[in-house]
Amino acid sequence: MFSIVDAILPLVLLCLLGTGLRIVGFLDGGRRAALDAIVYFVLVPPLILVELNRSPLDLAVILPLMAGVLVPIGLIMGLIFAVHAAARPDDPWLDGPGFAATVMGLTRNNIFIVFAASQALLGSEAAALTAIAAMVYVPTVNVIGVLVCMRYGRGGATSIYATLKALSSNPFIVATAIGILLNVTGIGLPGPIGDAAELLSRSAVGLALVCVGAALTLPAARRAPFGLVATAGLKLLVMPALAAGLAVLAGLEALVALTLILYHAGPTAPGAYVLARQLGGDADLMAAAITLQTVLAAVTIPLVFTLATQFLA
Repeated sequence: MFSIVDAILPLVLLCLLGTGLRIVGFLDGGRRAALDAIVYFVLVPPLILVELNRSPLDLAVILPLMAGVLVPIGLIMGLIFAVHAAARPDDPWLDGPGFAATVMGLTRNNIFIVFAASQALLGSEAAALTAIAAMVYVPTVNVIGVLVCMRYGRGGATSIYATLKALSSNPFIVATAIGILLNVTGIGLPGPIGDAAELLSRSAVGLALVCVGAALTLPAARRAPFGLVATAGLKLLVMPALAAGLAVLAGLEALVALTLILYHAGPTAPGAYVLARQLGGDADLMAAAITLQTVLAAVTIPLVFTLATQFLA
């Protein structure tokens, strides 16, 4: 347990560094936006390419991995829609905009923290599996987020063409597709290109976690404390439990199973706040959910990983 905490603690410290830099004014709005863009568009895609280039891809692993990403999302969405149908209309986390934020809080995942945790706890092969999982996860949760905001948000709207264009240009999706292509064709990352990608990838996780910390805030915690705690419990504990059960039923090997469990144990993504704000979801509630889950994940990820290793032993 202590070794797991030792692996997670540097991730927490980097988040706290980002929070501190924001509090003292160093990471103001303009600098945060610039750093977010650099991490998102410049540093993380090479990380995905490097990790996918390191391990051979096997369809016998890829297909169960993709199913392991989608099935828990489907199950948890079924549960929350059932709760929404039975809820009072004035529940702040289950009204229209609040419900859109709650759905995104349950289905979206902070890829940066997931990558960092998989690397720290399971090594580079797990990071490659995480990149493959992200290929199916990223477009799925983006479509879910857009649809729930359009249906339940405050009049937000977007065209199908704009949605498809955004998904097809997502740097995570593009980098994963290129990485898989380079891997299966045997081309790989040749010479200086591979070296340059490796150098960029070393900076990705650390700066990404600084960005996560800089975005932490709790403006709506008092308005819906029960909903925020319930959403956090479902996301950080129930989702990885569902993944563990599915992994056992499918007979997945330990590394794939643990990668899936860690994947679903991550907190919701800061990008959900931007989507909620743009498309009429409850942006304040979304920001509070992101903050609470990110803070709690420092405790729940080591706990989940410890229980998972014992469960799969």
